[in-house]
Amino acid sequence: MRSLLTVLSIVGVVLAGSTLATATDPLMAPNPAAATRLDGVELRLAVSPKVWEGDKPPTLTLTFVNHGTARVRVVSPLDGSWEGMRAPGYTLEMIDERGAVVQDVLGVPGGRCGMTNPLVPEQDILSLEPGARISAQRSPNTFPFYGTVLADARPGNYRARVRYRADAAELPGATALELVSNSVAVTVRGGNLALWQCQREQKRLAMKQRYVAIEPLDLRATGDGTLALYRAQETTVTGATSRRSGELFLQRLGPTGAPSPRWPALSLARADGLALARVAAIDGGALVLYTVDARVHGTGPETLHAVVLRGADDAWQVGPARQWATVATAYGLALARSGDRLAALYLSKGTGPIGQALSFQAIDRAGAAIGEPVRLAASAGLDAQLAVDPRSGEFWAAWTDTGKSFVQALGADGRASTPAIAIGEGFGSLDELWPQAPGFALAYQKNFTRGEIANDAMAYYLQGFDKTGAKLDKPGLLSPPSRGDPHWGELAWSERGAARAYVQQRINRDGRQQEPSDLMFGPLGLDARVVASSLLGEPTIAASGEEFVVAWSDARDDGSKACLRLGACVGELYVASWRLDGTQRLAPTRLTRLAVPRPPVAIDDRWRELCE
Repeated sequence: MRSLLTVLSIVGVVLAGSTLATATDPLMAPNPAAATRLDGVELRLAVSPKVWEGDKPPTLTLTFVNHGTARVRVVSPLDGSWEGMRAPGYTLEMIDERGAVVQDVLGVPGGRCGMTNPLVPEQDILSLEPGARISAQRSPNTFPFYGTVLADARPGNYRARVRYRADAAELPGATALELVSNSVAVTVRGGNLALWQCQREQKRLAMKQRYVAIEPLDLRATGDGTLALYRAQETTVTGATSRRSGELFLQRLGPTGAPSPRWPALSLARADGLALARVAAIDGGALVLYTVDARVHGTGPETLHAVVLRGADDAWQVGPARQWATVATAYGLALARSGDRLAALYLSKGTGPIGQALSFQAIDRAGAAIGEPVRLAASAGLDAQLAVDPRSGEFWAAWTDTGKSFVQALGADGRASTPAIAIGEGFGSLDELWPQAPGFALAYQKNFTRGEIANDAMAYYLQGFDKTGAKLDKPGLLSPPSRGDPHWGELAWSERGAARAYVQQRINRDGRQQEPSDLMFGPLGLDARVVASSLLGEPTIAASGEEFVVAWSDARDDGSKACLRLGACVGELYVASWRLDGTQRLAPTRLTRLAVPRPPVAIDDRWRELCE
């Protein structure tokens, strides 16, 4: 485990109270030699050498002096104390000629292991009698300050001081103290002022930023066109507070996925914590179900909502959003239509050790819920699938419970005439259920490997079953096998055939995966090929006869430094389509102009790449 740590940090305000006597503080007035005392305890600092340069850290010698009348117990600097990872906290503060504390004077160090050594009270907690003094580094477990002058250091003359903080709640047996040592004049040589300023500017921008990414949520063929459901995901950061809000849009497209000025995008809802959404055609319009996770900004329920759109062919009207249910999780939702009936699957709150159940909600052709939901089974999976058998019109459901997968045929009301079929374990993440003769097929992503299996790999698979749930031959590969890439994607099928679209991740020279990725498409029986090299997230695909329409978030229009150098891109929504024989019908076409790029702010501690 790694932590992104900054050795040089600032505590901007000295805690004040009836027992704290504060001498002149360099943050408040130009006397950097003064220190603070709490309960008569003083922290003294000596520094060697006075000129800091190169890769050798200075020696900071610290001494506690008790001028009071009561014994106190102080703690040596331990593994993680200088990095702000644990109590007690020891922070080096560098003061410039104006008396202000300057952050990261020595530069920004890389990360370190997040594990720290345990406290040994009898060695690390030091007893300090009235009138006595003791070395802060007396414990055999003490850790020295190890900061060195890095390439992005800020050269110049400073006064160095150390802030000590011990909280009795975090350190039982220690005295609660916050002290600031005397300051010592030092000189920092080396570094690069321009690089330091670039890093500081990134931190400033990171405290107030806004960016918007467009993400596809569902794509549904309707016979005379395609419905594209997507969201504009807005992230705003103010100080230490980050907020994510999503606006949900529906856009009607032609049979090939081409947009038309007759059908502008319609805004359906806006919500913090907008999670998933699904769409289906109804008489004279469409039904959209979406989930909201209110926990993204604290505590709150996870809920299921519905929006109905109706109207003349060229003028659909958006109805009011209605809450349908409180759900166990906002991250499991499926919707399908069979003739005059629709149905939804979601995870409702249940009893037992799992605490959630897979529920079937029948819906009429006007988009209204029929009766109460039917609970099918306990389920811990987020990947339940719902499909319609074109031969019988029955709804079919697939789900996972404690590692085992099941499939069941259901009537229009959700009632089953036969028990669920257990199809085994090891399917990873279920992606698409395809009822077909002589039984059904299941597309899934095997997103794990087992060390005991030689050459075990991840991949995207299609497995056929007979009507009893017995496997038909070996699973077919929908993507190349990989040790680290499960090739997330979707399969779409019609009575004529099927096709898949999936993610081909890019691997950097250092072995790190980084977006954008390659978007792969191919009908079954044909090799998949790259159709875009600027994919963000996962694509979605819909089938209508021999046409397959794919929608995805594409970063090709993001020319920001954050995108070009770090891969921290935002995408617009794009669509394209192909025939069953692989012939392209619609070249990649941009649908939206809503994205707002990210500012040039460090991602995963990679700030230097934005300064080069």
